[in-house]
Amino acid sequence: MAAVARIAVALGINAINPAKLPDETVARSWPTDRVAPLVLRAAMTPTTIADAPALAPIAHAFLAALTPQSAGADLLNRGLALRFDGTAIINVPGLSIPSAAFVAEGEAIPTAEVTAATARLTRHKIAVIATATAEMLRSPAAEDLIRQILIELPVREPGRRPPFGESCPQTLLS
Repeated sequence: MAAVARIAVALGINAINPAKLPDETVARSWPTDRVAPLVLRAAMTPTTIADAPALAPIAHAFLAALTPQSAGADLLNRGLALRFDGTAIINVPGLSIPSAAFVAEGEAIPTAEVTAATARLTRHKIAVIATATAEMLRSPAAEDLIRQILIELPVREPGRRPPFGESCPQTLLS
């Protein structure tokens, strides 16, 4: 999470002053950070479904950072993890388990039908765009400010779409 915040600060400073290159800002401000320069040096093509598995560690770190402020992030960390493995949609089988009942001794045990259903899950992303002033980016606490924005903004925005879309069956979420 620190590398993401540092890169955001460096890119913001570059937007204000194009002469200050992001890689130079990172090297000068955080000389011991080995991750941020690698991410900055990486190719900047749009992320595709095939590229997403490489970003899994960043997504896990982001959710872990959100957990203290968000019960939803904690639930996502505790829930069943499904792998898309480069596909956009996966089908998840599910069973409707019938309720058991007490039966008197010697009575017939009732039968019940188990129904199968499939839930179709579509890949979504967690995305945040945050604004920062030039004063914020030049501040010695810029990294901490940006990190706090990245952590708190997704938690406090009301009226956002559910993370799994409107079509996700409630049984998967409960």
